[in-house]
Amino acid sequence: MKIKRFSSPPYMTNTYCLYTEKEAVLIDPTGSADVIETWTREKGIQVLAAVFTHSHGDHFPTPEERWFFEFPWYADASALGGFKSPEINLSESIYGQAIAYADIQTIGVDNKLSIGPFDLKVLKTPGHTAGSVCYSIGNVLFSGDTLFRESVGRTDLPTGSMQVLRKSLAVLMAELPDETLVFPGHGERTTIGYERKVNPFIER
Repeated sequence: MKIKRFSSPPYMTNTYCLYTEKEAVLIDPTGSADVIETWTREKGIQVLAAVFTHSHGDHFPTPEERWFFEFPWYADASALGGFKSPEINLSESIYGQAIAYADIQTIGVDNKLSIGPFDLKVLKTPGHTAGSVCYSIGNVLFSGDTLFRESVGRTDLPTGSMQVLRKSLAVLMAELPDETLVFPGHGERTTIGYERKVNPFIER
């Protein structure tokens, strides 16, 4: 299993490609459809699906990025309302157009998502948004905007709550070992152990 990061404007959002020699899953694909498609085709990799950590517009594609619609999308059921609501997903302020998506498959009640060779554990981490989740596989966590290096996602947007986010952070700290690599929705990667020591939003 390997990980390739693509960072896209306007907010330098990270799209991650989790891949083997032949297959891949995209996490929060946005803004780089041509680049990612070219890279996967050159590698001979088939993208099986896209999974989303939350419904903010900077983490999903515009309708013009058509390649991203050639494979199924997955998100937590509690995030679907945000994908359907431009007022919640903030797409108009981000892209200058109101965007709503309804054709999204939901994650099962067992909080596991198996796509090809990828067995993802889904950690429900509301706070940045009502439907935020993180995806864990092996010693890796894709944290979306729940956890950044030395910071967290903002909570002053629709459905956000700092009180709820702090509880979600406590869950991550309790369940994940220090050596867990964290790949956030923006910025550089970090580890659970490092954030446990220095992140001002995490209680000690």
